[in-house]
Amino acid sequence: MLDPSNYSYDESLNAIKQLKEKKVPIVFCSSKTKAEQEVYRQLMEIKDPFIVENGSAIYIPKKYFSFSFEFDSSMETYFVIELGVKYDKIRTVLDRINKIVDVRFFGNMSVEEVSEVTGLSLELASLAKQREYSETLILNDHNKYIVLKMIRDVGLNWTYGGRFYNVIGKTDKGNAVKKLVELFKKEFGKIKSIGIGDNLNDLPMLEVVDKPFLIKRERDESLVLNLPNVCVIESFEELLDEIF
Repeated sequence: MLDPSNYSYDESLNAIKQLKEKKVPIVFCSSKTKAEQEVYRQLMEIKDPFIVENGSAIYIPKKYFSFSFEFDSSMETYFVIELGVKYDKIRTVLDRINKIVDVRFFGNMSVEEVSEVTGLSLELASLAKQREYSETLILNDHNKYIVLKMIRDVGLNWTYGGRFYNVIGKTDKGNAVKKLVELFKKEFGKIKSIGIGDNLNDLPMLEVVDKPFLIKRERDESLVLNLPNVCVIESFEELLDEIF
């Protein structure tokens, strides 16, 4: 939905409008934080559940489903299903690793530094630092392999989003999507789930939906090989032609 170069969603607005008119739920499933996603949800006037930080948690608006379900925490607006681990645990591990191998992550960077490396505005960079269940790493070829091995050795997981690595608990986007799909099935009966992505961290999500769509990028070959039923499209707008 977002242009990877400038984070604009202007080119997706028509498709978003049509999906909303047809009452198709639009579920964000992103590496972005709750704080970041809330900005886009408000701008696009989307009120459906959303999945944050690479499948680490599902936020479900209260009264969205007509039945009760299990959740891990409750906020004023949302019920939260937590699938990952808390940020404090991840930060403790990374601080320990940082004493052995120099590693940069959003938590030990200023807002200005995060803005510079991501291209985000200062406001969005500040929201990107408000992580609850994951941490974003900036690795180079010199330290990449040893840092990723140390993360796995302590029982955490990592994923790659095309530019940055993300440390999470033992979960992924696919795990979160499966749980949320079951809730939608309970509410509506038979449904068709559609996933759209463009990176390796989207693969677990695309593997579990009924129809996976892949936005064409230069790095897509390995994803296509792993998704024999994938439909490759040029833009979010093309999604409408394929599903309606």
